[in-house]
Amino acid sequence: MSTQKTGFFVILLVLQAGRSFADDPAHACSSARPTEALAAVDSLLEHMKQRFERVEDEAKAKYDQKKPVEDPNRDKKILESAATNARKASIDGALAKSFVQAQIDAGKLMQQKLFERWKKELVDGYDDTQELENETWPQLDLLDEQLLNDFAKISRASKCVNFCEALNARVPEILGKAAEADILRLALKPLLEMSTVGDDTGCCHLNLDLDNKSN
Repeated sequence: MSTQKTGFFVILLVLQAGRSFADDPAHACSSARPTEALAAVDSLLEHMKQRFERVEDEAKAKYDQKKPVEDPNRDKKILESAATNARKASIDGALAKSFVQAQIDAGKLMQQKLFERWKKELVDGYDDTQELENETWPQLDLLDEQLLNDFAKISRASKCVNFCEALNARVPEILGKAAEADILRLALKPLLEMSTVGDDTGCCHLNLDLDNKSN
């Protein structure tokens, strides 16, 4: 056998061995850092809490200016930014889109509920609301990028670290007063679907007090 062919087969064997080594769950999880991964959960929940606060500011501005909750152009821009941020965070584009879409949907649901409450309470409007284009939306854009970075860290460790217990402990503590339970479930759905290791259902059940109301 020629030297060239021998070299080719050696490289092939090394690549195959490396692939098998990387595909081995024990090896893949040996480099996982549970402490850092769980810290990313806290970071994500804190950023999510801040996002809900900014969404309420967004709702107040829209309500005061008689604007509808739905804004397709704004949604399109958010998803376009998500695609760019996904590449920066080295996360699958479809997974990133599903996570960001969940934040959009949760934000809309929160705004709709606030609109309904304010109309019922005969609220005419709010003084000193933020400017959407120059204040609220740039703040939300920054939070969306931070959230996606947190989500990417959790995603990379999701096959090795069981986040379900951590979520059930930390979500009520960090997000308990941020929004109603149905809004929280909607925002957290992509995270819950990948937070259980070795669970046949492939989903984490989140225990929330359904009577929990936002302020």
